[in-house]
Amino acid sequence: MLGSNQEPRKYKRRKNIISGNAKMLSVKRVAEKYGFSIHTVYNWVHRDGLKHVKHGPGGKIIIRQYDVEAFIKKWYETDEG
Repeated sequence: MLGSNQEPRKYKRRKNIISGNAKMLSVKRVAEKYGFSIHTVYNWVHRDGLKHVKHGPGGKIIIRQYDVEAFIKKWYETDEG
């Protein structure tokens, strides 16, 4: 309950990064498409800084395909022939 001198929080509206031509993927779809486990993808998001957005009332994590591919290229591809 709010005290007499407290105002309700005002939330800043985020820019809608979901719109546009970017293909958005769920954690499950990322795991299936690139051959990793769901747990690995969650670790990338929570521990390793994979860019993502929480969408909807349940906070479903969605990730731009471009960001997944850049992340995999950075961390998993080598310069060896």
